[in-house]
Amino acid sequence: MPQRIQSKKQLLAAIGAEFPFFKLEDLPNLLNGNSLQRALRLDSRGMQLDLVISQTDQEINHMLEHYGFIEDNYDPQIIVHLANGFDTLPKHYFGLEKVIHISADTKEPDNVPENLKGKVDKFYHFLDRVGEGEKVSADGYNLPFKDKSIDLVIVKGNAPYDFANPELHPSIARVISEGGIFYYLHSQGLPNLSNIAEIRMRDIKQRYEQDEAFKIVPGLCGVRLLTKYEHSTWYSFSYGLQRKG
Repeated sequence: MPQRIQSKKQLLAAIGAEFPFFKLEDLPNLLNGNSLQRALRLDSRGMQLDLVISQTDQEINHMLEHYGFIEDNYDPQIIVHLANGFDTLPKHYFGLEKVIHISADTKEPDNVPENLKGKVDKFYHFLDRVGEGEKVSADGYNLPFKDKSIDLVIVKGNAPYDFANPELHPSIARVISEGGIFYYLHSQGLPNLSNIAEIRMRDIKQRYEQDEAFKIVPGLCGVRLLTKYEHSTWYSFSYGLQRKG
């Protein structure tokens, strides 16, 4: 079993170990510009490091705390990391052999500047950017797994999930095993004094109080303040469900 990652620094080290020929001291120059410009310069290891560096210590610690809670209490053996993008924290935490990366690669968007047309497709080929591990091209509406076959499904801040619509989709619920866990985390900036995150958390808890198939896991639920700016505040919003069995 791999050593449990406990900090952002250890996660960066784990990614660096997977790509030993990549020099961390090169990052400041590589990470200039917007996400699309960076993607044109970086390969998979660079994009993984870019993702980690762009997240605050508080956000990563939030995930690590909850992953530890899941591992200690449920010990999942088959894990689906849904719509993973460039995120590789689950495989580095739970172990490469346990995690299946799911992503639906998309085509180059129509609004790409003329001078970049034909050059940015690789930015959207997410499965190519997660390094080692099992990878399946699919989306959350048509998962290629048997009913009740997955111990843990992780969704981190991806459409169609956001503060406006964070409920578990039936097509994902179908594959979660008896006693299995659905874990959702989303980080978002909101106007100061907004209480939408707390409202959504209340709605989620009420929604699953009487649900026949799933129940709330209190230890995975919460709204945390990440960073406060002059006109907005970034929050981390998470909840967990367990299939009854």
